[in-house]
Amino acid sequence: MNNILSRKPEMTRNNNHCYFFPGFAIAICLSIAFLIEPLSAADMPSPIKNHYRDRGSVYWKIKQVTYSPVFEHSETLAVEFFIERPNKIYAVMPDKRLFFDGETTWVYLPEDKQIQKSINGDFFNPFDLIDSAQTRFQIHSVSPSRREFVMLSIDEIMEPDSLMVRYDSDGGLKEAGYVDTNDNRITLLFIKESFNKKIPADIFAVKPPKDVEIINLDE
Repeated sequence: MNNILSRKPEMTRNNNHCYFFPGFAIAICLSIAFLIEPLSAADMPSPIKNHYRDRGSVYWKIKQVTYSPVFEHSETLAVEFFIERPNKIYAVMPDKRLFFDGETTWVYLPEDKQIQKSINGDFFNPFDLIDSAQTRFQIHSVSPSRREFVMLSIDEIMEPDSLMVRYDSDGGLKEAGYVDTNDNRITLLFIKESFNKKIPADIFAVKPPKDVEIINLDE
């Protein structure tokens, strides 16, 4: 069963590959077109806008629960995200680290003693939804009383094609869920949020660990 990212991500020069931070998690996107039921578009709920609009950065600790209906089994994965305006993203997973600085994508695989870099990564930044600058999703089916809404993809290269998001009374993200292309049910639980934690200054892209091979995937 796949986790948020495959164990050894293959970053290629194909522009149809992109990396997505869904509702504020992360998954590999493939060039797949989805058929979705048209719904009337809506605005991002005001509590969420007010909660995140003036923030320069955000940190989330997320628990991803993946349920496979085939195996009738659930797997849990812990992920940490550091997101900074305008376009920096750092993700910490059990078997890898990922950093995007606006131009270059860096993936550190500690077990393999490798750092893979590419200038062709394309990331979805959750702040784009707050700033109304995004062109990949629309907000639909807003239910203020239940504090939830649905995001539908309007960009054919994005996966998943729909994402249910729930938030708390202060507008902070609480939970997100979707079904992947293998019919696995993915639930993302936002365990911790902070506006004070920043991307570490000495991350692997700036100060690579000793005895690590750096592989340029664009060469």
